[in-house]
This record gives sequence, C-alpha cells and structure tokens, in this order.
Amino acid sequence: MMGMRFESTGLTEFAQAMPEPYRVPGDPVQAYRNFYVGEKLRFARWTRRRPAWIEKILREQSASGEGDGVPSGP
Repeated sequence: MMGMRFESTGLTEFAQAMPEPYRVPGDPVQAYRNFYVGEKLRFARWTRRRPAWIEKILREQSASGEGDGVPSGP
C-alpha cells in the first residue's frame, strides 16, 4: 500500500474559541488577551505583578470610557 500524499495548503488560521465581541480577525493573541481581560481577570492571580499587556488594555478602556472588558478594536 502506498503512502497517502496531501498537497500543502499552508497554515490555517488559529481558532478563537470565545464570544464574538472579543475576536480580532487575523490576531488570535490580541483576541485571547481581550477575552482574558474581559472574562477571566476577576479570578487571575500573579506572584509578582500583572503583565504589561493587561495594564495597557485597562488603561485604554479607562481612557475610552468602555470599561466592559471588550476593546473596540485591535
């Protein structure tokens, strides 16, 4: 029996398994950061200090008056 051959199609886009408001097309890292700030921050704990990206998102929300955990864009 011969081995099966498949054409290379390149990388597929990473899944963003979260509610739609947090998704960022083409940027799964930012999408998951948005999701964690919006949905998971209340129970997250750090041994030293919060990551800089969390502080940045919180500052942006505060400046824009959003405060709901869902950034308006990338």
